[in-house]
Parts: sequence; structure tokens; C-alpha cells
Amino acid sequence: MVGACPGCYKPQKKLIYCSDCRRKLFDGVKVPPVMRFTSPAGSDSEAFERHILKVAIPGSQPKYSLTLEDDELVLTKGNRKGLFLVKTQPERGDFLHAAMYPENEHLTMQIASSVFDISTTINALVFFSDETPAYLTRRFDVEPNYKSFQQEDFAQLKERSIKAQDYTYEDVGKLIRKYVAASGPAIIIFYRRLLFNYLFSNGDGGLGSFSIMRSHLGDYTLTPAYDLLCTKLHDSNSPDTAMDLYTGVRRSSYYLKHRYAGTAEFIVLGEKLGIPASRALLLIKAMLDKSLKAIKMVEQSFLDQESKAAYLHLFSEKLNRLTTTYP
Repeated sequence: MVGACPGCYKPQKKLIYCSDCRRKLFDGVKVPPVMRFTSPAGSDSEAFERHILKVAIPGSQPKYSLTLEDDELVLTKGNRKGLFLVKTQPERGDFLHAAMYPENEHLTMQIASSVFDISTTINALVFFSDETPAYLTRRFDVEPNYKSFQQEDFAQLKERSIKAQDYTYEDVGKLIRKYVAASGPAIIIFYRRLLFNYLFSNGDGGLGSFSIMRSHLGDYTLTPAYDLLCTKLHDSNSPDTAMDLYTGVRRSSYYLKHRYAGTAEFIVLGEKLGIPASRALLLIKAMLDKSLKAIKMVEQSFLDQESKAAYLHLFSEKLNRLTTTYP
């Protein structure tokens, strides 16, 4: 396995979490990145079935709850709450680069937080004893004292809000303005996440991929970003966006010609969200200006060479779409 930090890719002689990642993930505890049990598909599969905790948090991919015992990650037993979740590579389905699924999500989350300054859930790679990689994240809805925050994703919120058959990201903006107290800054955060999802071919950024959480003060804020990954790396039919940017976007002149959105469509979306065109253009430019840093992180990642090439090709394609239509 690679001799680097499986949290931030910092070069190291051994595969261990660096001090910064230990502090963020485990409050400074020296936790080994290799667990003592095999993956769910391995010899410990029965243990997973006995101890799996069906956690009610966003995201459709199956998750297993983990907790720390004697400074090591173990499966959470019974109805206890674990502070961590682990996601493995898919066991079913015809996925491209299936073994790279955990590292795809880890890399995309790391790029979001480290390169684009997007608040994300704390995450890293972790390995089973058979060296199978998995994606590890610290739960944002549970405090170290195991107190839970009230949290809802927008798939839940829309049931008692806007009555529409086909949701758009413009509609999600309306939900943010309705439920989030500081909605102005939240709209900017939301808009930047949409740009990020587009640039990194995340076609799963639907209603369940955005959530709000009640703070200590009793008001609602957007939760950190989660479930960020390049879905097109595994599914060539993955859409550019999980939902339309706004009603009528497919009738824009650029969309009718190219069958996908460009800069103009994102500027229109910004205006519909209450972001002036000049501000939206600056936000787009700021994202594009960080492309070289993102490419460098892909090259440092734990993806295999074939997956790196495919990931960078997809990113280059989206960069080209926005830069060629940039005013």
C-alpha cells in the first residue's frame, strides 16, 4: 500500500494518518488505518450482518457504523451510535473502476475541501485487514458525547414545501431561503457546490445530497457537503446534473445546440437564486482558476493510473465546457 497519509495524501514513509488528520478525525488519537477485520465480502461478512447499524442519514449507498475501542476502529454493536461511517466498494452492479469507488469519493471530497474551500464532512481512506480500501467519514450529526443534531435532507423538506413533480436546483434555492436563517451566505455555498458537482461529474447531487441541521442556537444551517464523487468514472451514462439547473434550461440557445449547460446557464441560475450576474461570474472564474491545484491532487491520490487518467479526462472535459463559454 502507498506510503502516504490516507487522509490528506501528505508524503510519509509509512501508511499512517498524519498529525493533522488524526486531530480532525480522531481528536488526536493514534488510530491505525488498517483495521483488524476483513471487508463485508470477506471472512467477516457474518459480523457485518450481525452488527450493521441502519443509520438514518443522507445518501443511498449502504453504510456501516464504526466506533473507537482501545484506539482502534471496530464495528458498532447493537443500537449504539458510532461516530464514524465506512462505505465499501459496491458488491453488486456493473460499475467501471469499481475497486476505486472508495478512493473516488475520498479524492473528490479532499479536492472540495482542500482546493475549493468547500466545507465537507471529515473523511479519509481506511483499509480492512485484507487491504481492501474503504471510505471513512466522521458523522457530522453526532457530537463526541454522542448527542445528535436534528438534521433533514431536502428530499424530506420538499414533502411539506413546494408542490412540484420535477424539482430543479432553483427550487432547492427556494427551500434554503425558507428554512435557513442566514439564507444569503447559504445560497452562495449552495451555488459553489453545484459548480463543483458539475466540474467533477457528480450526477448524484439530488435532493438527498443537501441537508440542513439545527444549530446550538436553534436555527438551521446547511450541513457540510457529503457524497461528493465523480459518478461518471463508474457509470458512463451518469447525467451531468441530478436535476435541471432551472425550469426551461433545456430551451436555452446554448443548451439546444450542445445538449449541455455552459457558463451562461450557470449565470442565469445564479440570478434566479438571487446572485447578481457579475457575482456569479466571479464565483465561476474563482473555481476555474483552481484547476491546476485540483489536477495535482488527483495525481497524488490513491487512484490507480487508469482511473487517474479517466478522472482527469472527465474533469478536463467539464473545464473546457465552462472556459470555452466564459465571457
